[in-house]
Amino acid sequence: MIELHNLTHTYGGKIGLGPIDLLIEDNSAVGLVGPNGSGKTSLLRSLCGIGSTSGIRLMEGKPLAKGISRQLTFTASDPVLINEMNVREFLLFDAAVRGIKLDFREVQTVMNRFGCIGFSEQKLKTCSLGMRKRVALAAAWSGSPHLVLLDESTNGLDTEAIFLLKDAISKTLSEGGTVILSAHILSFLQDVCTRVIMLDGGLIVDDFDVCDCNVEHIFQERFLLKIERKRVDDFSSTYNEVFWCLSCT
Repeated sequence: MIELHNLTHTYGGKIGLGPIDLLIEDNSAVGLVGPNGSGKTSLLRSLCGIGSTSGIRLMEGKPLAKGISRQLTFTASDPVLINEMNVREFLLFDAAVRGIKLDFREVQTVMNRFGCIGFSEQKLKTCSLGMRKRVALAAAWSGSPHLVLLDESTNGLDTEAIFLLKDAISKTLSEGGTVILSAHILSFLQDVCTRVIMLDGGLIVDDFDVCDCNVEHIFQERFLLKIERKRVDDFSSTYNEVFWCLSCT
C-alpha cells in the first residue's frame, strides 16, 4: 500500500501540489487526470521525492527513499537518456543504478516487451521520441518493480507501443504491483486503470473506481462544462456592461 499524508510539492516558491492525503492499494492502476498545471506531474515527482517535497510518503508502511530504486521507477513525459549509449548499454546501466544486475536473457526479454530489439544497438541520440519512450519504459520495467510511475504515459507512442504498454500494466497488476500514471488520452485510462484521481489547482477534486464510471463523462462535467459556464457568465457580464453604458448615453 502507498500512503501519503500532508504531501506538498513546491517549485519556484509556489505550491504545485497539496497538501493532500491519499491511500493507494496494491494491485491497482491509478490514473491521474486534470488540465495542464493541475498537479499530475508534481504528484508523481513527489512520490519519488524529487524537488521540494514535504509530508509523509510510505510504501508498505516504510518511508519511501528519494529517487528511483529496485522497487520504484519513474518515467518522465520526455525521458532523459544517455545519448552516447546504445539501447542495450543504457538498459544495463539504468538497472545497475537501481541495484539490479541484468543478464543477457533478461535484457533481451525487457527489450522485446516494448519492441526495442530492432534498434537495440542504435545510439540513443539518433532515436526518435517514440523509440526513446519505448527504451524508457523498458528500463522502468526492468527487475519487476513494485511501483511504476509514468508521466504522460502515452506521449510519443504509436499504436503498437500503446498495446505493449497496456500488456505490461496488466502483467504488473497480476503480480500484485501498482502503476500510477498520467495521460491525456482518457479512453486509454478507462482501459487500463482500476481507479482515477482528478486534480485541479494542486488538489484532489474527484476520486473514483473506473468500473463504476466513465472517465470522459466525468472529465467533461468537472472541467469542460465549468469552462463553458464561465464563458457564458463572462459573456453575460460583458453584454450587461455594454448595454448599461449604451443606455447611459
